[in-house]
Amino acid sequence: VPDGHDKASGLPKEVTISSTTQVDLGTFVNPRKTGSILVEKVDESDIRLDGASFALDDHPESGSQTSIPGVTDEDGLFCIDGLLFDEYTVVETSAPDGYEATTDSQTFEVDSASTCEERTEDPIDDPDLTFVNNRLPGAIVITKNAKDFSAGGESPLAGVTFTVYDSAPVPNVVGSDVTGTDG
Repeated sequence: VPDGHDKASGLPKEVTISSTTQVDLGTFVNPRKTGSILVEKVDESDIRLDGASFALDDHPESGSQTSIPGVTDEDGLFCIDGLLFDEYTVVETSAPDGYEATTDSQTFEVDSASTCEERTEDPIDDPDLTFVNNRLPGAIVITKNAKDFSAGGESPLAGVTFTVYDSAPVPNVVGSDVTGTDG
């Protein structure tokens, strides 16, 4: 069987040949083997993320792309199968909300037979490619006002210290600042 192909169906075929009979054996087709690409989307802490989109960059010069579907019930996993043995380029077409899009493409060579169904059964296969997104930076504006009975309302209060913590299981200090004259 040629490399990258499966054995043709209908073989072996038994025939009886006599000296004067011509026998037509028909056509035998060796189907090409196919495989899959399993892509993983994670954040900078290696936690899988949902909400990204990926595509095979079929012909970068023409902009032709084939979408890679998300794997049902598996946040952060994307898989496409039915791919002929070859080298493929994968690009991220959109990032999850709140994350910076990755502009780098990655390549992978499909060289073994597989399907997405096989690869995402428990235990899930190791991904072929992993794309990492960094969280977009944000800002917090805190204003401290004091009741100002003489002015009939509120006025900015200077000298108050605020400390901001992350949401880790054991919170870490992210930053600290003291209000200025503008509160």
